[in-house]
Amino acid sequence: YVANAGIVEYAIPADNGYVYLIDKAIEPLNTIYEVLEKHPEEYSYFKKMYDRFADIQFSSQYTDKYAAPGDSLYVYYHHSTLPKIAAEWTYNKEASQNDYAHMGPLTGNSFTAIVPDDQAMKQYFGEDGFFNKYGSVDEIPHLVLNYFLRNHVFNKSITLPEDFKNGLYSEFGDKYEVDPDADVNYKEMCENGTFYGVKKVIEPAPFRTVTGPLFQHPEYSIFAYMMDKSSEIVQLINMDNDYTLFIPNNSVFEELGYELDMGNENIYGDETLKKPGIDDMVSVSVTEMQSIVATHIVPQKIEREELSDGRKFFEAKQLYVYVMSEDGYLVTQGNTNSMVRITADLGEWENGKAYEVENVLAPVSYSLYNQLQREDRFREFFQLMKRSGVADSVNYNIPPIAGENS
Repeated sequence: YVANAGIVEYAIPADNGYVYLIDKAIEPLNTIYEVLEKHPEEYSYFKKMYDRFADIQFSSQYTDKYAAPGDSLYVYYHHSTLPKIAAEWTYNKEASQNDYAHMGPLTGNSFTAIVPDDQAMKQYFGEDGFFNKYGSVDEIPHLVLNYFLRNHVFNKSITLPEDFKNGLYSEFGDKYEVDPDADVNYKEMCENGTFYGVKKVIEPAPFRTVTGPLFQHPEYSIFAYMMDKSSEIVQLINMDNDYTLFIPNNSVFEELGYELDMGNENIYGDETLKKPGIDDMVSVSVTEMQSIVATHIVPQKIEREELSDGRKFFEAKQLYVYVMSEDGYLVTQGNTNSMVRITADLGEWENGKAYEVENVLAPVSYSLYNQLQREDRFREFFQLMKRSGVADSVNYNIPPIAGENS
């Protein structure tokens, strides 16, 4: 092949070289994003997902060179961890070196897009589909879309049809099970890579393992954010180990005063998890998030019956922390005043089990100061404490106040 034309006769000798005959005229190549734009009836779902990550940046260079007086020119990118498939170049200043000077990535890298068609995406949003809890693409959080899209678009060396047969692997370690003859219904060589339209969704490993409920259920978005920031999602896709994941829903964290500040909702990565501080909300550190989520991970598969059969102990991923189960309730050592009930069995996944729990397991902590501050019934008493100067003496961490099972 030459671009998108097939060679029908090779190396015809000529006085000053060789001639190759092709089966059609070579038109200027599209970018991968332009292919999506030119096929709105086939790939509208995928394009809309990618457009959720659109980033338009002012270009002083292009404005100075090409803009009419008083006009400004902007460059259309896709931000965050996604390949910039609208750009003609495959390196766009991701590192400190100028794009035009970084010859290695420019000459050796190529975007590959394996794009499910709209029929496949409709099934994925359908009654039995993974995204059936979301009404539309606009309702899916950026974090979920980010993992989904990264499994379908990547930046490596050029991908040719035979590479699928030889073994092509995603960043999550999965082999792409794509038959270029049976699964691909459209393909095009682009100026920034290769485009493959396929008849099925390539489901990412994090959607199939114990982290699956975090992506499937909107009500787990806070815990999903903590898992992502703690780098636990990519660790729990290991198929060689079994896991059990205990997941508190958003209302549990909100009752403890936590909130997920979305920042600029159009920019992935602008989110911040906050909790009550002395005078205002403060950011939750990655270290604290790591400690919280690791307490909810047990590196073994625990069946529901085991959690309801007497008293048993399981070692959590968090160092020196054990989860005790007793007749359907959970507790961590040092926090025996807070028995936590399992509220839902979230099913069996490829490497273990996941459960919803009614409260956060230790070591989530907050100060008595914060507790008094946010309870309306203690407002006057809290103000007296502040005026008397004793409020600061109760600003130390205590275990979470338990619910009805205390």
